[in-house]
Amino acid sequence: MRSLGLSTPLKYHVPPAFHAKERYFGVKNNSDGAALIIVLLIVTIVTAIVVQFASDVYTATNALYNWSYAQRTSLIAKSGNELAIKTITENINDFPYASEPVIIPIDKLFAQSDAKMVVSVVDENAKININKIVFPNGEKRVEHDIFIRLLKHLSIDTSMADRVADWIDADKEPRVGDSEINAKSGLLDSIDELLLIKGIDRAVYDKISPYVTIYGDGQINLNSAELPVLMALSDTITEEVAERIIAYRKSDPFKTTGDINKVPGIAEINLSGSKDVRGNAFTITSTATDNKVQRTIRAVINSSGKVLFWQEI
Repeated sequence: MRSLGLSTPLKYHVPPAFHAKERYFGVKNNSDGAALIIVLLIVTIVTAIVVQFASDVYTATNALYNWSYAQRTSLIAKSGNELAIKTITENINDFPYASEPVIIPIDKLFAQSDAKMVVSVVDENAKININKIVFPNGEKRVEHDIFIRLLKHLSIDTSMADRVADWIDADKEPRVGDSEINAKSGLLDSIDELLLIKGIDRAVYDKISPYVTIYGDGQINLNSAELPVLMALSDTITEEVAERIIAYRKSDPFKTTGDINKVPGIAEINLSGSKDVRGNAFTITSTATDNKVQRTIRAVINSSGKVLFWQEI
């Protein structure tokens, strides 16, 4: 037997078919990878489109439901408002004697719904009409002094009364420093307008707004005026006397202005300003709630039912 020398290299023969097969499988593997990436991209895009479509459908559906509930609550609030107007105008001879705001809650309006409504009525003649504190020529009226006393009871700088007067009167003579700068020289169109007057900030506004108005004939309703307003009618009305007035009218509302003299301690007190025992302007607030959607309609009417102000929020 012949032996192979170590110096002789060993050679192996690889069939051409093997190389072809290797090349073939390499190409096939690359194609599979590219196809997989394309499929994944398509799936991702389709998924995104489906998710967006589902989101849009959900949003549109919710918007439709919310619109539906909003329309229903708006109609409910409107019906509550109209019911209050009808009640007031048909019972005007008795209703103005109410000694405090009327609040009527109504639950379960429909058998298969949680819809609720709350209607409240507030007498605007229970407040001081600040549009009446000066005459058009700027001359002070007795209501100016009443307003000053109200500010005192509320611990507010009484110069605010002069600032309001300068906002209203037609002249350009300032009562207080810069009070005529940018003054309107006209009546207030809303209580919120007070915030435009220099020196009246939100804190002051929040204190005085429950007790002032721009509606009504300026007469103070003795049956509904709150304690600070009653005390503002005279320098000599104490808090104790004002509380006696409130307690008396709850059990026996005043039928005439002279009836207030029946209250112990009031006969010797001279009440200033125009007074009445009934109101002629009322704020009606009707709030409806259904499926967490809420609508409020606020209106101011006079005793004949004429709408002086209307707002839906």
